[in-house]
Amino acid sequence: MSELVTPEAVHERIAGLAAPLREQLAEVDEACVAKQRELAALREIQRELRGALRVIDPSFSTAAKKAKTNGGRRRRWSPRREAFVAYLRSNAEQLNVSGFSAPQLAQTGEFGSRSNVTKLLSDLHDEGLLRLDRVEGNAKIFKVV
Repeated sequence: MSELVTPEAVHERIAGLAAPLREQLAEVDEACVAKQRELAALREIQRELRGALRVIDPSFSTAAKKAKTNGGRRRRWSPRREAFVAYLRSNAEQLNVSGFSAPQLAQTGEFGSRSNVTKLLSDLHDEGLLRLDRVEGNAKIFKVV
């Protein structure tokens, strides 16, 4: 018969197996800290070089920055959007009775997908053509102003 293993012996064996892993983890943590310091120093040098280039060479630009796709301007009026506004204005009385939401208008199929109708409603609300009446669940209920 073999000897019985005590809980203390099991704990000692586990601690013996874990010790090399702990040492290796400490080494990796130290290497990460060193690399982070090196990266911070490189970024500081990069910032200083860019600043010096801006002063010395006026043609230098940071073209790496991504420009806004629409330049911060409103979206253009598309024929679909014009038709959407015309529909809202011509049916304002009927739509304002209980209000309307993007899913309801998207079901008509005239103005594209639900996401397109949601964007149109958001833009028109921002421009003051629509008023947010209430929110039911996740649906925003609008009324024509």
